[in-house]
Amino acid sequence: MNLNLIWLTKLAGRRFPLSQSGIKGDLFILVLSFVASFSSCTDKPGPSSYSVEGVAKAEILLNGAWDFTLTPPETYSAETMAKTHWQKVKVPGGLMMQGFPIRHDSTYLYKKQFEVPADFMGHKILLRFDGVYSEAKVWVNSHLAGDHLGGFTRWELDVTDRVNKGTNELWVEVKDRWDDISWASGYAKHQIGGILRDVTLRAIPKSHLSHFYVETNFDDAYQNAELTFDIEPVGTKDLALDFQLFDPKGNPVLLGSGQIEITARSKQQVKNTIVSPIKWDAEHPNLYWLIVKVSSPGGTYSFSEQIGFREIEVIDDQLMVNGSPVKLRGANRHDIHPTLGRMTTRTLDSLDVMLAKEANINWIRTSHYPPSDYFLQLCDREGIYVEDETAVCFVQTYRDENYKPDAFHNDPAYTDWFLGQMEEMVHWHRNHPSVIIWSIGNENSYGTNFQKSYDRIKELDPSRPAIFSFPGTVPDSAKVYDILSIHYVNYDGTRSEWTKSITNFSEPGIPTVHDEYAHVACYNVETLREDANVRVFWAESIDRMWSSIFNTKGALGASIWCFVDETFMIPENTPGYKEWWGRHHYDFPFYTVGYGEWGIIDTWRRKKPEFWGTKKAYSPAKLFIDSIKTIENLVTIPAQNRFDHTDFSELTINYRTHQSEGTLPGVSLRPHEYGSIPVPINQGDEFIELDFYKGNRLIDTYFIALANHDDPVDFSNDEVKAQVNPGGQVFMGDVSSKPIIKHAKPLTSTLSDQKSPGGVPLFFNWMDNAKVESASSGTNGSVTTYKIQDAYVKLRTSISGNEITFDLSIDGTITDQAVREIGIELSLVDMFDSLSWERGGYWTKYPGYDLGALKGKILLNDANEQVYRQQPGQNWAMDTKSFYYHGNATPPLPYRTTSYKENIKTYSLLGEDFQISVVGNDSNETSARIFYDEHGELKLRLVSMLDYPNLAWGNYMRNLDVPDDYSAQFKLYLEKRGAEL
Repeated sequence: MNLNLIWLTKLAGRRFPLSQSGIKGDLFILVLSFVASFSSCTDKPGPSSYSVEGVAKAEILLNGAWDFTLTPPETYSAETMAKTHWQKVKVPGGLMMQGFPIRHDSTYLYKKQFEVPADFMGHKILLRFDGVYSEAKVWVNSHLAGDHLGGFTRWELDVTDRVNKGTNELWVEVKDRWDDISWASGYAKHQIGGILRDVTLRAIPKSHLSHFYVETNFDDAYQNAELTFDIEPVGTKDLALDFQLFDPKGNPVLLGSGQIEITARSKQQVKNTIVSPIKWDAEHPNLYWLIVKVSSPGGTYSFSEQIGFREIEVIDDQLMVNGSPVKLRGANRHDIHPTLGRMTTRTLDSLDVMLAKEANINWIRTSHYPPSDYFLQLCDREGIYVEDETAVCFVQTYRDENYKPDAFHNDPAYTDWFLGQMEEMVHWHRNHPSVIIWSIGNENSYGTNFQKSYDRIKELDPSRPAIFSFPGTVPDSAKVYDILSIHYVNYDGTRSEWTKSITNFSEPGIPTVHDEYAHVACYNVETLREDANVRVFWAESIDRMWSSIFNTKGALGASIWCFVDETFMIPENTPGYKEWWGRHHYDFPFYTVGYGEWGIIDTWRRKKPEFWGTKKAYSPAKLFIDSIKTIENLVTIPAQNRFDHTDFSELTINYRTHQSEGTLPGVSLRPHEYGSIPVPINQGDEFIELDFYKGNRLIDTYFIALANHDDPVDFSNDEVKAQVNPGGQVFMGDVSSKPIIKHAKPLTSTLSDQKSPGGVPLFFNWMDNAKVESASSGTNGSVTTYKIQDAYVKLRTSISGNEITFDLSIDGTITDQAVREIGIELSLVDMFDSLSWERGGYWTKYPGYDLGALKGKILLNDANEQVYRQQPGQNWAMDTKSFYYHGNATPPLPYRTTSYKENIKTYSLLGEDFQISVVGNDSNETSARIFYDEHGELKLRLVSMLDYPNLAWGNYMRNLDVPDDYSAQFKLYLEKRGAEL
């Protein structure tokens, strides 16, 4: 049955050839941990650490300022290095992100002096690199120490015979390979080459363990577990091992084989039966402490790490964790920072894990390379499942002309590269309980190297399932995956991908996972530039799809593309822009490059509108109503428990009405089951608010209306008169001598430059790919008529007191039109200082700061200046632009102002002396937005039909047609500036 949970020390002497030849290097891992000294570990264990007896500090971090040159000497020696021009560079860090214009297949050189303490001498001394992209060669004190291929895995070199006590010099040669199998510079749209992760100097006794695995095998009842230590010594055969195990509360656990002697240099196993261990799963991340002391005549070292008892199984078409089926609420994640590049830090890793948990994400796919070990530690501790992916991407599929298009998938010259970095991933990460799936690459064509990868990964670790995309390229005779991966399923659950077709999000007999789906908007550039509401609208896609996936047996889960935006702020004026870097199908307007703003958070880790949509759609506490009409003393609210291992009895459910509040006692609902939640209310209560907490983490929040007490909004005022002059300008006669509405113009695609024939507000129509073959217009009194193709479009304008009414109708057929917006557009005098609104939303509650907030008020000039490569100080919704989409231009209004407010109840523009208010209709179909056009004119756009037909990638779209009998009414009120709304 189960599973390697901890891998503490790594295979020694593994060769990873560079092209056809290579330098042997010891590749060790010694985990992270020791608690002061082993003999004192009778108390509860402390933080993870690693300790060597007689060595004050056995791990020394070499990060910081290094020397760097773009022009290495032709030969390497102390003399040539002294004559080389060096500049300072940060390690870790991408070179392009620091202004160094590197190219593919060019050689660049780092230099660093480091100190070897006296107490390291007599031990084996290792240099550990956690990630160097993508080819590296290492010299120590002028001697070649080793080389490596692959930019995202940990590797170590034995430099014992090359270092001296005291000062030493390290040279690291890097090359960003154009044939890199990861294609990582390809989707970054710039060369990411460099030392991207930590560099560490380590000491270990010469006699040690080459590997130390931990497995837990549950019995058939998932009650007791067999704890197995799988070990192999290096050096002398005389080793003594002492083990201690502590439960999650710090209590010692008795081990029958707590001490062993190793007298042979061969693999050995140590087994212990653990009675009723506390299980680990993503909802209950219970971790034990394992502390190991390794003694030999040559020295003693100790390490500790947290381990979890859990078992992964594929049974028929389900994935089981500890015997229970799980549903994976996922997102894809990149290592990224806007100014640091394709790298991570402990702070960023921590932020990402905590934000993922806040968004109700329980699964991360590490697209498209392994993460840092620290990230996995955090997933272990906080409870997030991980699909750990080796760095092989777009082989024989979507590579562009800037990268070698050769058939790596079948090329034996690349086999060692495939297997080498994959083996490093498995060996360093196999013991994390959070890692539940291995991925052997992203969106590649099947070939012999992928077959060898799958065979090898199952040999190394048969306890976890493996996955491969694209499975439609795999012949029926081959076995290279245990879970079916289908990307970008349509929101109705259908998808065809090469030879694979699915319906209802699944395929019989095998778990089906969509480890890329619900693509966040990023390629519909023009839409994103003008109307960020598409990001709020996107939430309906994931909500529809996730509900179907959750309720479909065999549909394992899905992973949003993507968690973090994929944009890099390259320093301005870095040479090579749009020559050998920064080339894309989208013409970047500035030095921010990448694939797109496709995250639910931005690269600064600010929450975008998609974040709240994800949290709501992925909520494991699902309620199905937003109002109750029958009012009694106790109402029952239908619910579904979408947790996998958590009963609702583990939650704290707080309720509030406008008369009372409290915590609901005794609510129990088993995982995956439907039921109801009883809530006490009082006569006269108008709403219930429910907050679901697991511990101190808010899972979800709901607002449920108990009765419709909304009085109709009435802005009419007979004392205020709207007036219109012959030119179509609208005045409020007794308040302002200037017009409030200047004019209106038609914006059908071929009419956008025509003048308004009667000066009255006209039909506004924006249709994606519209083809208006013929159009004409005329005005008769208060009615303007357009003839578009075979249809007559009429707009009637009427004024009564301070009320202006626009009646819009269509008689006939407008063909081949994909509706995006239908309504009117007004040009306003720029005399307004603020905007307020109240609306209905897809969700019943939104955060006040969110772009989709149900009500709010905002100053039109309330936006901070955005400075390139400086972290913004405001909420994302208050940004005025994206450097990626807008370049260095400065639109005057923030996203929160210019994006559509759908389903408005009221929408008001307030000036110093007057305001314009729009009142929504009874069916809540009116949406409104303001913006400045390309001529600097303030526009108010009101529509009754709204869609985003270029959202694509399987996402939900309304797919609206223009009805032959379309009609809509818009009401505006002009009034003196009175009480606040």
